[in-house]
Amino acid sequence: MKTNDVAIIGAGPAGIACTIQLSRYGIMPLLFERDIPGGLLKNANLVENYPGFPGGIKGTKLIEKMTRQLDMAQVTVIHENVTLVSCKEDLFRIKT
Repeated sequence: MKTNDVAIIGAGPAGIACTIQLSRYGIMPLLFERDIPGGLLKNANLVENYPGFPGGIKGTKLIEKMTRQLDMAQVTVIHENVTLVSCKEDLFRIKT
């Protein structure tokens, strides 16, 4: 069994941002995503409420920029479906 300090389930915008920030501090979390990264952004025609893009940006373009940052941070996305998270003796277990 492998242990890690942090695991993030879901590579939507929040999961991606959290992963990138942690990697900046030298913490390399496990990032689980059953599908492609980006979450619901893949369905967004235009995202107008995201800082840095006052004119809006297509959801797919924003996903591209986020996944490029994941690559630059040398983060590997684990493409598996998390089916169970349990805790025993202060140790979380993630089943895929």
